[in-house]
Amino acid sequence: MEARPEEGAKGAVGPELAPAPWTKPLVRLDELWTKIETYLVLFALLAAILYMTGWVTLNAFHTKGGRLANFPGLILVFAGLASAASWSRLPPRDRAPKRLILSAVLFGFGVALLLVAKKGDYFANVSHWLADASLIKQMGTPQIVSARLFTIWVALLGGSLATGAGRQINVDVVMRFIGPRPRLIVAVFGYILAAAACFVAAWGFIDYLAITRFGAQKTAKAGDKMAVVTGAMKRHGFIVRRQLSLDVRSFGKVVLGGALYDKWYTGAEWNQELNEKGWSDVYPPPPLAAGSTPPALPYPTKPCLSPKEMEDLSAKGGSVNPEWRLTGTCDIGDGTGTRPPLATAPEPDDRTPLEADLSLIFPWGFLMIGLRFILRGLLAIGGAVSTDPNAAHGADAAAHGPSAPEPPIVERRVDEEARAHEGEAALPADDLNIRDALSASAAKIEAAVSDADNEKKGLGGERPHHEVKDLGSGGEMPTRVVELEQLAKASEPPPKAVEPEAKVEPAVITRPPSRPPSQPPPDGIPTAQRLEVARQIAAEEEEERTLVGDLSELARAQEMIEKAREEEEKKKKGGKG
Repeated sequence: MEARPEEGAKGAVGPELAPAPWTKPLVRLDELWTKIETYLVLFALLAAILYMTGWVTLNAFHTKGGRLANFPGLILVFAGLASAASWSRLPPRDRAPKRLILSAVLFGFGVALLLVAKKGDYFANVSHWLADASLIKQMGTPQIVSARLFTIWVALLGGSLATGAGRQINVDVVMRFIGPRPRLIVAVFGYILAAAACFVAAWGFIDYLAITRFGAQKTAKAGDKMAVVTGAMKRHGFIVRRQLSLDVRSFGKVVLGGALYDKWYTGAEWNQELNEKGWSDVYPPPPLAAGSTPPALPYPTKPCLSPKEMEDLSAKGGSVNPEWRLTGTCDIGDGTGTRPPLATAPEPDDRTPLEADLSLIFPWGFLMIGLRFILRGLLAIGGAVSTDPNAAHGADAAAHGPSAPEPPIVERRVDEEARAHEGEAALPADDLNIRDALSASAAKIEAAVSDADNEKKGLGGERPHHEVKDLGSGGEMPTRVVELEQLAKASEPPPKAVEPEAKVEPAVITRPPSRPPSQPPPDGIPTAQRLEVARQIAAEEEEERTLVGDLSELARAQEMIEKAREEEEKKKKGGKG
């Protein structure tokens, strides 16, 4: 959920609406929606990278007869051997089996590339199979898959995510100079207009595609056009399932076995596919002519039909699509003719079925963006999201340096609640810790005492460098001994023998145990505990100033006592003389 500022535009101050209880399920829906679309964007980007990288690599390998595959093969073999050698030099306790498995995979993949590189037509055969007889062919061309399935899909998902985050285009010059409630009305009105525009665009795309890609009549009603589209999508789904079944078999034959992609699939297998895998349920044969005998099979195709046989077959209700005839020559006639393993529909409009279906990404994307606008409008009405233009960009502003404007962080109602709890004790785990203030105060006291000692010894106001010695360990209290006294004694000449008398010991200042500095409190709404801590810190600072003044007075008194003692010694020496 976004930050909800208290103050809106300049000159317009007022609290935002508190979130209504009925917005809770909508907030959960919005979060789930955003999460799903985020994963979809990640999947689409990774799939696009892998698809385009693999396609370019495959085409590069077969352009020069497969010789280019020798270079990555040698690199992978060397990497596998080097990794295995480094693994063998490790101590036995550090030899993880995972590293050896990775070495074996690299070595095996490199050897495979070197072996297939010797077959000059291997990569060309695989490339032709993917482009002409696989699921990619059902989508159109490899370029259509890249542009339509990935690029446009990512763009539409990004638009939906931006709408859900409130980063759609706003007229900021208007939104920044009106109060919260007028701003809410303007924002909701804009959401409604944007959603209506998205819905109109979605239906426009569907109407156009139904006529141009799915064969619907221009004068047909909207319901009839939708029926044409949904019926075609069901047929296309059947073709995709049959094509995937053929692709699994093609992968074993073409990629793993090295067979030519258009020579391993026989006409007898295709005839069996047509008559036993449910094609007649999806694509019923044409009705028989009056007085014709029903054929024994739904599609009585056979290898190498002559024109006369083709005419007779058409009269009996067989398929007249040339693509359904086997590609063998007529002098074979024994059912051994072959064809590419491509699931070919008898209707010409279904030759590349998924090309039309991929075009539906446009209306689907606009429909989702329109629904996002409706959902955001409901959340804004319920007070679950802010309509302040700064709210959507507050997270980015902090990352652009201190000059970037910061969004307001205090709400009036929360501040009033915090003041109502004034006087409650601070929680020990609060971000602001009093011990930090005490440590800082102790350091200031040490500095004041050190200055007083320097003045007493005639060294001026400068404070020489000194060490901080921590006595003990663990939970013992560390202490600091002022070493200025020792330095002064070392620099003075040896004193004359005088009568022993009481010495004033140098002051030893103890400070609280050192602790790592805590992180600064994060920006957020103040609580009652924070207010209490702020008052305690102010009291400690006042005590600190009082203590510093007392220590300064004590240092001056010490200096006056020593001066009086020196004068008394001089008088005694003068009396003896």
